[in-house]
Amino acid sequence: MLPIGKFSALSNIGIRTLRYYAALGLLEPAYIDEASNYRYYKEEQLVLANRIEALRSMGLSLREIGDILKDYESEERLRELLLRRIARKESEILKEEEQLQLLKEASKHLEDEGCRYAFNITVKEFPRRRIVRLRRRIASYQMESALWRRLSDYAAKQRISFSSPPFNIAVYHDGEFREGEVDVEVQRGISASFLERKGESGAELPADFISVRGPVLAATVTMRGELSFYRGLNRFLPRWLMENDYEPDGPMFSIYHVAPKAEREAVVEVCYPIRRNGKDLRRRQGRR
Repeated sequence: MLPIGKFSALSNIGIRTLRYYAALGLLEPAYIDEASNYRYYKEEQLVLANRIEALRSMGLSLREIGDILKDYESEERLRELLLRRIARKESEILKEEEQLQLLKEASKHLEDEGCRYAFNITVKEFPRRRIVRLRRRIASYQMESALWRRLSDYAAKQRISFSSPPFNIAVYHDGEFREGEVDVEVQRGISASFLERKGESGAELPADFISVRGPVLAATVTMRGELSFYRGLNRFLPRWLMENDYEPDGPMFSIYHVAPKAEREAVVEVCYPIRRNGKDLRRRQGRR
């Protein structure tokens, strides 16, 4: 389980907000230590946290989010709530146009395969960080575990300590699905204490392994269970980017919050680097 501080960092939700969500019954801690009153969450609750934040980004109130979560599997109930909120939004001022667009598109996608993703997409900015990394071509995606073992062996020999959370990230550099010879990079964050011992640049270590990443703006979806959702998400996301005035800005990467030793237990945050496109910039300038 994750203490509230680590869960806050992984979910991008403030500690005070997490306590408020718990008081409302939206996202309650899995365990509270009776002696210290400290709160702990399960890794699987990252999926619910991501879902709540995605719904909030649409402008829904916490009461409406609570109603949606109760009937999350009911498409008819979701459609009813979304259309009601759209009608209210259409009478509000221009600054809420982005929220209104999200609601319209979410309502439209309820009838196709994209609906399971539309409600979970969140835009996040990942900060600059120092990492240890390994990039190689491997025979297939299933061989990614070999890269993780090699990276772990190297880190152990160099006595590298990892950040908390470590952000176990796999970057897929090919830009498209490949049957073989795939270009994959695995990364883990380095702790500040290790950098203080080695120097901020990590100059004593091979440049192939120590690097800087970020900041990165990304559209993300956190999912639990079988990893087969990748294919449907890859089909849906280009349309979402176009409809929300974004464009791709780098290779896709995945953050393993719970490593997929067994697919049904995996908690993976799939991230697509993005940037605003020229159409959105021109529209914003026209409002001034």
